[in-house]
Order: sequence, then structure tokens, then C-alpha cells
Amino acid sequence: MNIRTGSAPTTVTLPGEPPRRTRTTLLAVLIVAALVAIAVMVVVNVTGDGSGPVTTQAGDTPPGSVATSPTLPADPQAATKAAVIAAYTQSYQAFIAVGKEASPDINDPRLSQHTTGTALIAKQRALADSKSKGLVFTGNAVLHPTVIQLGPDTATVVNCALDRTALVHGRTGSTIIGEGSGGTADTATLILESGVWKVNHFKDEKTSCVPPAA
Repeated sequence: MNIRTGSAPTTVTLPGEPPRRTRTTLLAVLIVAALVAIAVMVVVNVTGDGSGPVTTQAGDTPPGSVATSPTLPADPQAATKAAVIAAYTQSYQAFIAVGKEASPDINDPRLSQHTTGTALIAKQRALADSKSKGLVFTGNAVLHPTVIQLGPDTATVVNCALDRTALVHGRTGSTIIGEGSGGTADTATLILESGVWKVNHFKDEKTSCVPPAA
């Protein structure tokens, strides 16, 4: 029998009977259970069958995509470097082409197309000397030029050439200077003259080298 007093009612627990939960405790249990149920539903939606939204962290590759390497920016001087290399190559080849003539003309316009200054003078003198001795070029050279310095109107090129040229006597065909073996290094400076790149100084480094393609 409960006797009402001014104090809060007490709960009597009989021996062997589990403690009775208060209304506040029961409410807290229900709230926790609901939160767990919501968390389970979110996990299922994200990872259960692959149809839900998938979140990725920075640097992750999304499923089904192909990882690609970063693209390097284009060289803004690529076109100018190509023009410099072309001019250097034509200057070199023009000298050999004129030297193959039976009676080379040191004023052949092919020489001055991409050569000027001291480089042009040196080539003319070499051709004049060969002509006086009745010598002509045979063969060719394989070039591997690289631009190492480039300004608005000047450039520097280093080259490793496989010299396959020889100097032979024009009448007898006998070889006077045989073709080179291995690579030979040279350095050339070019200037932009009236919009055309020309070799104005050429230096034989007198050292051997290994071409990139060798």
C-alpha cells in the first residue's frame, strides 16, 4: 500500500525482480537505437550496391576512371629553336654540297643562304684550298645539333656529328683524307639577319663525342 507524502514517490523492487527503468532512461535508449538505424541506412546507401553517392578524398581516382599523367606545358620557344636547327643544318650541308663540285665556286649563293661573318669566310677559304689541290668532297655527315642558348636575335648550337665525308682527288679518285670515325664536337653561334637565321661563327672543338642516337 502506497502512502502519499510530500516527497517523490519511491519504487520498490522485489527480490529477484530486475530493476525497473525510469521513463527518462527508456527514452534515451530509444533515441540511441534510432541514431544507429539511421547510420546503418547511410552506409548501405553509400557502399551497399554501388548505386548511391560515393565520396572521394583528394588524390583518389574515382571508380571506372583512368589515371592520367599531368601534361607538361608546351615550349614557347619550340618554333624558334626549330628554325635555328634548320638554319644550322642547311649551312653545314651547303658547304659539303658545294665542296662536291668538280670546280667549287666560293661565291656559290648556297653558302651565304645560312652562313655569314667569319663562318662564311672560313668556308670560302677551305673550298678555295681544296680547289687549288684538285680535291672534292664525297659522302656526308649525320648531325645531332641542340640549341643551348636562345635570345631574340642570337643563338648557340652544340653539335655531335658523325663525319662520313672524305676528300678525294678529283681526277684520280684517290682518297687524300678519309672519313672520320666516331663523333666530332663543334659549337656554332647564329644571328638573325634580315629575318633569316645564319651561322656567323663556327668552332671545331677537336674533341670526340657520342651522338644521342648512337
